[in-house]
Amino acid sequence: MRRFRGWSILSVIVSIADTAVWPMVLRFRRRKGDLNDFPDVRRWYLQIATDNR
Repeated sequence: MRRFRGWSILSVIVSIADTAVWPMVLRFRRRKGDLNDFPDVRRWYLQIATDNR
């Protein structure tokens, strides 16, 4: 999604928007969706998934 290009996460801290989008990405992956088709979403997903705050 072009809207994500260049963004590290949707906000400086994990926001309500990040929290709202997360379940949609999880469902996409469970249905064997390939996040490699969406590199900006994949980068966002991996950053949130590995956030150790």
